[in-house]
Amino acid sequence: VLLILAPSNPETHLGYAERALKYGKTTYIDKTFAPDADTARRIFEIADKYSAPVFSTSALRFASELDGLCGTRSVMTTGGGSNLEEYIIHQAEMAVKLLDAEVTEVLCVPQGQNRKVFFAKFDTGADACMVYDKSLNFSICAERKDGTSIYLPVVSDMFGQLIKDILRFYDTGVPGFDRAQTMRVMKLRDGVLNSLKEPLMPYVL
Repeated sequence: VLLILAPSNPETHLGYAERALKYGKTTYIDKTFAPDADTARRIFEIADKYSAPVFSTSALRFASELDGLCGTRSVMTTGGGSNLEEYIIHQAEMAVKLLDAEVTEVLCVPQGQNRKVFFAKFDTGADACMVYDKSLNFSICAERKDGTSIYLPVVSDMFGQLIKDILRFYDTGVPGFDRAQTMRVMKLRDGVLNSLKEPLMPYVL
């Protein structure tokens, strides 16, 4: 088995994949999977060419606070980290896991010097609000199917659960979720980063 780990430099993952996946090994590639959705698609194409099982995810997907909330139509996430480009993937992963839909539009609303608020619309009519600030901890606020709302700070052992799933993947060669979700996460991240270039203007994907 192989593990490709360069979380602060996802632009290197394609080169590593081109060298490593030709051996057909079961391979985990750490978040952020790729610098953009087009590169992510290319990595999956290489994996398919060599029949190499591949998956990637943020540990936030395995936060137990998300349990029972899949299928909601409205979520708000918060989170920090040293820089938005690297750490927004965690919020994108949570949003995509719960909404499981294609993002169609992202709007960036800056607040002060440090905080950025992103409003995302999805093709199912669902929506997400992602709030990034270096001082914020990760949290999830979701609207249940019955219309009630729940807010939970993320404090569970998400990294332990991620490691368990990677080991399960190494044993079985079968990812725990469809790669379409990874592509949706990458597309949402693309929308976030592009919306930063023109705040207050919707970026249509």
